[in-house]
Amino acid sequence: MLEKDPTDALAAWLLARAAMGDDRALSRDAVDRSVLLSSSGAPSLALRAQQLLHDPEVPDRIGRARALADLVESARKDPLLLRARLTAAAIMPAAKKAAMNGMPSLTLKRPEAYAPMA
Repeated sequence: MLEKDPTDALAAWLLARAAMGDDRALSRDAVDRSVLLSSSGAPSLALRAQQLLHDPEVPDRIGRARALADLVESARKDPLLLRARLTAAAIMPAAKKAAMNGMPSLTLKRPEAYAPMA
């Protein structure tokens, strides 16, 4: 898909997701491209956080800190992205959990019933 349109953010995200466990160099480049093309969109930031957490070449402490920053930003941009919120809460130190209380809460509203047309 990227051959047809090299600026397609969805195609870049799909490539990054597909290359995640196979090739680290390709995965890093694809994730960076996805973040760039999506203008740091929430799904791309969550994908980069996942890559950082599972990359054995990045020291654990540094990977966790960078991943946490990406996950918090991802959750701020899209509060309905539960995976980002849950992963951030799981790796977050207790001191930062108190700061997360300022994030918008997840409230799902049911769509209002449509009024019958007369």
